[in-house]
Amino acid sequence: MTDETNIFASEIFSRVSRKSSGLSLYQEQEKEAALLVKKQKTYKLLDDDDGSDELMMFASKRMKKKTEVNDDDGDDEEEGILSKELEKRVRRRTSRDDDEDGSESEEERLRDQREKEELEKHLSERDEAGTRKFTDHKLTQKEKEEAIRRSNALKKGDVPASRKASKQEYYKKRVEKKVEELRGEIEDEQYLFEGVKLTEVEKRDLRYKKKIYELLTERSEEADNVNEYRMPDAYDQDGGRYSDTNAEKKMNPHAEQEAWVEYQIRKATVKYGSKNKKQVSDEYQFVFEDQIDFIKESIMDGDNVDL
Repeated sequence: MTDETNIFASEIFSRVSRKSSGLSLYQEQEKEAALLVKKQKTYKLLDDDDGSDELMMFASKRMKKKTEVNDDDGDDEEEGILSKELEKRVRRRTSRDDDEDGSESEEERLRDQREKEELEKHLSERDEAGTRKFTDHKLTQKEKEEAIRRSNALKKGDVPASRKASKQEYYKKRVEKKVEELRGEIEDEQYLFEGVKLTEVEKRDLRYKKKIYELLTERSEEADNVNEYRMPDAYDQDGGRYSDTNAEKKMNPHAEQEAWVEYQIRKATVKYGSKNKKQVSDEYQFVFEDQIDFIKESIMDGDNVDL
């Protein structure tokens, strides 16, 4: 093999390698562009427009230009320019799509807000209509007559007995409450001002409260005993009564009857002697030694004892 043959073979090999490397780089860039376009389509389906056509035309022109000048030394620079231009176009289109998505989401939010406000307004109008219908209820003839009858009864003072009884019960409870409050005031003053010298006004006020409290308690006790059943008094003996005043406290429903029977038995008992004769027990009394010793001790201690 001569030197000329080796030179020819190396030139052919160098040309073939450069061509194949140029094609592989272009294919790689084209693959990257396709991946970017595919990624863009995952966000949203887009219709073909002028921008995509321009992009394809630009790519096709670059491809033709590349095939024509693929043997030139400036292929690498052109391929770099092509890839940068493709990236710029894809980035611009992606940002525009993002802006459109943002505007659409804003419009959707505003639309949902308007629908919510309309629903709330509809519900409030329906509630107002129902309330108006309830309040505008017309009275029937029977209801009108009943209202007139009640009004006339109140004017005439024809109040039912149950209402009067409830009113009296209310007054009674109110009086009891006031009496308890007065008793609490008296106890508080006696406890707080114990051992303290009071003025004449304070003493007079305290005496007044005590007097009012005593009168109210006596009145309440008399009112409680109004409905108590009692038999007529026994006039044949002074101070003698067969009714037991403590019969109510004995928790015996027959206590009063038993007291009456006991009184009748005692009255029927035979007694000897004159009725005018004084009893012996009225003339004499028992004398106890302990009582005498107690009096002596009191005198020795210096206590004043009325003899």
